Amino acid sequence: MKYHIDIAPRTLHFKQPAGTSRGVYHVRRSWFITITDEQGRQGVGECAPLPRLSCDDMPDYGEQLRLVCAAVSPSTAPPWHCTDAQGNSPQG
Repeated sequence: MKYHIDIAPRTLHFKQPAGTSRGVYHVRRSWFITITDEQGRQGVGECAPLPRLSCDDMPDYGEQLRLVCAAVSPSTAPPWHCTDAQGNSPQG
């Protein structure tokens, strides 16, 4: 079965600072993942590691996520479609 995977990176701005044992956060990076199968069924998930707190925090998190999506959906070229916060595709 073929899947289409959309990765939508977002930066969330807190209304109030969020304090943790490792510091205070004012923003949080998050990636919303939508997987659609050939029948049009969809599933949505979120990846949002906390910097210096989550075990999966890494500087190239978005790229690693794209590699995983490529492994899950190798028959789709490209296997992902990235958009910005307004739903626009980046140029390049």
